[in-house]
Amino acid sequence: MTNKPIINLYDHLKNTPKKLKIICDWDEVIQVHEPYAGWLAQENKYNAKFEEEFKDFWCIYDEDYIKTLKEQDDFDNNVEYSPYSSKIKDAYFIELAEIDKDIKGKYLEIKNSPDFYQQAPFLTIAEDLLKLIKEGKVSKLIFLSAYDKRKFPNNDERKYEVFRETFAKLAKNWRVLDSEKNWNDGIVGGELNRENGYLDRIDLQLIGFDNETQGQTKANWIKQNAPDFDIFIDDNPNICKSIVKNIAPYLILNNAYGGDFPSVQKYTPSLIVCSPYYPAVENQHDKNVLLVKNEVSNLKRKDFSE
Repeated sequence: MTNKPIINLYDHLKNTPKKLKIICDWDEVIQVHEPYAGWLAQENKYNAKFEEEFKDFWCIYDEDYIKTLKEQDDFDNNVEYSPYSSKIKDAYFIELAEIDKDIKGKYLEIKNSPDFYQQAPFLTIAEDLLKLIKEGKVSKLIFLSAYDKRKFPNNDERKYEVFRETFAKLAKNWRVLDSEKNWNDGIVGGELNRENGYLDRIDLQLIGFDNETQGQTKANWIKQNAPDFDIFIDDNPNICKSIVKNIAPYLILNNAYGGDFPSVQKYTPSLIVCSPYYPAVENQHDKNVLLVKNEVSNLKRKDFSE
């Protein structure tokens, strides 16, 4: 267990003296991704509720249990992170393959299926953001979400519909943008100048990456497009570290002196970096990252209309 405090995002931000500008990831922050695909691939052979599977997926494995596994070296946690994305480690499937040899293929098929996000449960950070928005604590919200161009060469449109049916309903202006599109400023959908809305603007910004080592980073995108935002939320420890080490010093010195000083190491962060608290990967996070409670939620699409 961590010695760091685990915050509730709503409680932490509800008394903010100003309206916040927030940048937020989608997978494993707003909706479940990897654990849900893995659970569905098992076809509930263990009769477990998904809420239980979600907690087990992110738990810290007992050393004695790890010793019983065939592949021990890569089993400190279930997820492998790159600078752009994440995936379930092969070690996760080795024991399961003794029951179902096609388990990994089923997982990949489910994960990339057209209706995956229509099924995937929401998480409690989505609840927290919804409450903050309805209470007038947020002025702008950007969901910054990566997609693999090898699997979705024309962009991953699956989140588009879920976004349109949920958070987009809360804003006077909402857009879906793709960093790979050079026409129409990258806008692939949206609605502007609506009469009603809790906040001025919500965007879903999709960023394509070529592979696990090539693509536009979220840190670079923020520098170029959202240098004045207050909160950043992402589950990927590599991305959070990149934001902490590169964006915060850049923002402070750039704002103060009108220049870029990326090599400065001592700084007071002007962008608060948060990540869901998942015990198995907590030790991979930078010490300056705030850990946020995130569990499976009962939030439904209708809750965004009430």
